[in-house]
Amino acid sequence: MSVIQQKLSFISLACALMLFPVVSSVAQDIDPCDNISGKWAGITTGYKCTWDATAEFIKYKSTIRMNYHLKPRSRCGDELDIIYSGTCRHAYLKLEANVIGTIFGDSIFLRDADGTEVNLKKQ
Repeated sequence: MSVIQQKLSFISLACALMLFPVVSSVAQDIDPCDNISGKWAGITTGYKCTWDATAEFIKYKSTIRMNYHLKPRSRCGDELDIIYSGTCRHAYLKLEANVIGTIFGDSIFLRDADGTEVNLKKQ
């Protein structure tokens, strides 16, 4: 390896090491739960039915409230209004009735104990 290549390799390594702590400390400070408040829409899929879903999340510190409306896509179930409360910390949601999930930017994925899945996008 030439002297110039060695110097460039050293400079590249030094730059990479200087950037690493900045990137990791910024990533730790960002919690997607901070942006959960607002209106969301998507679908809910259960064992026998699929619903169009809308939800409004209200956040106070790490506590959240989910006002949830379901409208069946066919005659497989009833139109429902449900209110859940729970927590959201470090992109992890835990709601009443054994509903757990994650938030990734503008998407939320939830699942309950019987396998019903909820996919929502921020509106």
